Amino acid sequence: MRAERSPINPPADYSSWWWALAAVCVVLIVVLVWRTRRVLRETAAPAGGDPLEAVRAEALARIDDWRAAAEAGEVTARAAVSGLSAEVRRFVGLAGEGDADYATLPDLRRQAVKDPRLAPTVDFVAWTAPALFDPTADVDLAAAHHRAREVVTSWH
Repeated sequence: MRAERSPINPPADYSSWWWALAAVCVVLIVVLVWRTRRVLRETAAPAGGDPLEAVRAEALARIDDWRAAAEAGEVTARAAVSGLSAEVRRFVGLAGEGDADYATLPDLRRQAVKDPRLAPTVDFVAWTAPALFDPTADVDLAAAHHRAREVVTSWH
């Protein structure tokens, strides 16, 4: 026996506009995924050269920017030294594929036991600590800039 449709509550059909909207959404999602994959593929493969050298060049440029900002009076020397320390740790974190940019000085010292390449970074971060945490300490921006560049350029 077949169930009969009730004339009181007939089944409601979806409007054709909903199907058109669903088709447009599917097309947009496909285009978005395709475009995202294309952009990621282009940025993942830099055009020639050593990726470490590209990261090094960016780090050196940011280190120079911190010094220029301090000399122009845009930031204090103490803030510039803090920025230099962050840039060095960021570079070492990227180049060494570790978490040096988030590590504290004791963490860096422990990591340097396993990875001797971190020793100059540890020395630099330890050298900048008084300038960052002691308000009475002298801040030598030129020396900090020189040492930061030295750590980045000597990384191998």
